[in-house]
Amino acid sequence: MGEVVTAGLILTAVGVLFIALGVPLLRGRVRPNSWYGCRTEKTLSDEKLWYAVNRVTGRDLVAAGIAVVVSSLALTIFGRGMNSTRMPVSTSPIAPGRSGGTCSCASRLLSFVSGQHTRRTW
Repeated sequence: MGEVVTAGLILTAVGVLFIALGVPLLRGRVRPNSWYGCRTEKTLSDEKLWYAVNRVTGRDLVAAGIAVVVSSLALTIFGRGMNSTRMPVSTSPIAPGRSGGTCSCASRLLSFVSGQHTRRTW
């Protein structure tokens, strides 16, 4: 199994774990406790606040899990031809272009996937 597929599987598992941890919090199924949830002095002292804060925490965990799963699918689909010698130097969404302007993350990804990526030193 290639490195990209392995990374995609690991990231998918992490995303599913985030979703699985977030759903009970989002649905208000977790009682105040010292192990699981957003545990602060205030949330542990007020049950109503506990449920309100943990619903938001659960929503954020589910959203992060979905983002990780989607990213891992994109890595698996578009990254099959990648190897460590062809990885881009910068992973920021906006990076300096050749003419001093900026280039978008999407155009960098397309040039990378098509094999036209050149290593730049910034």
